[in-house]
Parts: sequence; structure tokens; C-alpha cells
Amino acid sequence: MDQDEKLEFGGKVFELTPLPFGVLKKIQPLLAGALDIAAQARAGGGLPAPELFDNVVEVVRLALTRADPTVTREWVEDNLTLSNTEAVISSIFRVSGVRTQPSGEAPTVP
Repeated sequence: MDQDEKLEFGGKVFELTPLPFGVLKKIQPLLAGALDIAAQARAGGGLPAPELFDNVVEVVRLALTRADPTVTREWVEDNLTLSNTEAVISSIFRVSGVRTQPSGEAPTVP
């Protein structure tokens, strides 16, 4: 059974729905970066590499455009911060049934 979840982000409310295989396939190579960026910042490791920012933005954009097709890469970049990245990514993954793992480990599906 699908579970929807509301995400308040960037002044909008998104009705998140589980990501289908096609979208999960697109974001799978980007997942490690999406999970590591918040952990690295939290651990005081400084700013992540620029390509990790790109990975996170693309994961969030792909997920949010399912709820709102007007969401652009630029909009995500303008609204995503180091302090809200973990919550946004966790919401996207949780609604899709993906469990996040400690940094360095791939996400799993229960």
C-alpha cells in the first residue's frame, strides 16, 4: 500500500508519493552523495565537493517534480540548505520505502 507524505519546503507543501522504479533507477547513482552531504556538514567536515551538491539537487528535483511539475533545478538550489537537506531527503526516501543508512552505506529497501 502506498503511503503519501506532506513535505513543507521552500514555502510550498508537496504531497510526496512513492517514487516508481524509473525514478529510483535515475537517482540510484546519486544516492550516496545525497546522504553524505548533510552528514559531512553535521560532522564539521566543511563543505562537500560541488558534485555532491549537484547530486542532492537532482535527487530532490526528480522527486518534487512528481508532486509539482513547475519545480526547477534553480528553485531547488535556491531553497535547499545544509540545515534542511537531511529532512527533505529523508522524507523523499521514507515515502518510497527506502531506508537510509549511516554515511558510506547504500540505502536499502525493506
